[in-house]
Amino acid sequence: MNIPIPETTPVAGWKQHPVADNGEKLVPVGPFSDYPEIFQDMIYFGERTQSSPYGLQELKGSLLTPFMREGVAERLVKASSLLPEGYALMVWDPYRTLEVQKSLFDYRVNELMTDIHKDDASYTRAKAEEEAQIAVSIPSSDRTKPSPHNTGGAVDLTIVKFEPEAWREMKKLNVQVKSSDWRVAYAAEMRRMQLLREHSKPLDMGVAFDEVAPEDRTVGMSPTAMRYYEKEAEVRALTPREEDIRRNRRLLYHVMNEAGFSCYEEEAWHFDYGNQFWGKKTGQPAIYSTADFSAACRTHETMRLNHMFGTMTMRQNPQTVRSNDQYFSAAYSAALANGNLRVTAHPLAAKI
Repeated sequence: MNIPIPETTPVAGWKQHPVADNGEKLVPVGPFSDYPEIFQDMIYFGERTQSSPYGLQELKGSLLTPFMREGVAERLVKASSLLPEGYALMVWDPYRTLEVQKSLFDYRVNELMTDIHKDDASYTRAKAEEEAQIAVSIPSSDRTKPSPHNTGGAVDLTIVKFEPEAWREMKKLNVQVKSSDWRVAYAAEMRRMQLLREHSKPLDMGVAFDEVAPEDRTVGMSPTAMRYYEKEAEVRALTPREEDIRRNRRLLYHVMNEAGFSCYEEEAWHFDYGNQFWGKKTGQPAIYSTADFSAACRTHETMRLNHMFGTMTMRQNPQTVRSNDQYFSAAYSAALANGNLRVTAHPLAAKI
């Protein structure tokens, strides 16, 4: 899919776009969900020791589980199926709680005040709050203009490429993970998580997730913008690495677009379906307002947390395992066989 990324409709004025929530539920994706095709590395939670610049659970309200609207999950599965052999989608940040939204927004405002106000006393907090919204939407409890991630309709993600041997194994595990025998399914899921951490690599998109890069005046946009390398190629020849980056962005854009998503032009990693960003770009009424984080969501998140920290404890303290308990024994065996859940070879995200 090495096809140029077309110019897209800007999202300016999205808060005035009509929205009427269709009541579609939030669902978990990733491990131990109905959508195992979608992989995860939850940046704001700090799922991995090297993945989050904010530290484990430093952002109030951050989640280990990627949640999104059911229609978004189904479309991600479709997008994943369009990728070449050996490639998969990996989610960093889908549904976002208001607490996380506020933490990120406040961080960016304070960063702007620190960087600019110290040299320009006329630079006000109101100006910083205005400029911060280029990278982070202001948190809002107003259901007529919720921040995109709070709707469950926005997703930040990338493409990962597995080593050939790991991908061959992954294809077998993708069958086993749906086994009716919970021991087979559990062992397969744990191994899949290890293959992602240790035997896959995100494609080079030219910038780190959540990076805020200054505008390149030559082309009139930041390197984080989806079409940056399309524009750059109009003024000069791209280097071999830049050609690869452009090809990678084109692949991500086109599989997501074919699955029904719109892209946010300022960020190469951000896509939308059903929310006001998407509605503004497609000309359709938005169908996702503020998402309801249900009791079922909370139950799943609690299970994931208990599993993560329980597995870490079992690796560190083998004496906690009750050998006569089939569940603990199976979990312990998988924990020993499949490494530390928090250790990854994936690169660090950028602080916004």
